[in-house]
Amino acid sequence: MFEPRAFDELFPDWKKKQEAQDAGFEDLPVRQVATADRFYMLTQGSSIRLPTPPQMKNRKKNYVISLSELTKWLAKQAESAGVEIYPGFAGKHILYDWNNAVVGVGTGDMGIGKDGKPKSSFTPGVDLMAKVTLLGEGCRGSLSQSVMQHYGLREDVCPQTYALGIKEVWE
Repeated sequence: MFEPRAFDELFPDWKKKQEAQDAGFEDLPVRQVATADRFYMLTQGSSIRLPTPPQMKNRKKNYVISLSELTKWLAKQAESAGVEIYPGFAGKHILYDWNNAVVGVGTGDMGIGKDGKPKSSFTPGVDLMAKVTLLGEGCRGSLSQSVMQHYGLREDVCPQTYALGIKEVWE
């Protein structure tokens, strides 16, 4: 399920551009408006329908999407704007300059055997330096946690006290 408010801010005329088949928007994978909401609690052998919370009512504003397709589309948009994306490389550590500012990410070594020793395919990690470093690993990723600890970003704040998990089941 895709709630497009942030997308509307990033691409204000995306619906018109998609309808007009404008360059870059002809393959936008946001097509199917969600027409209904149903919430179920799934058990091992059955399901129990639950009331839809008022704040989560669709009102025909959300879309059914493939997150992987939308991510690929967004990557193409970012790259066409000059952003460098490095999929397939795990960030190992944050790089800081002498002024304690983030200046990039160091990747992990590749080609390490189960015994921890380099294999014949060993390639050392590289340092990716940048004016802007965006961590796209989620709020509790290892690099994000490292930055939060380094700068004390979680000190004197209230911890998260709620969570919501949703599983889509397609038949």
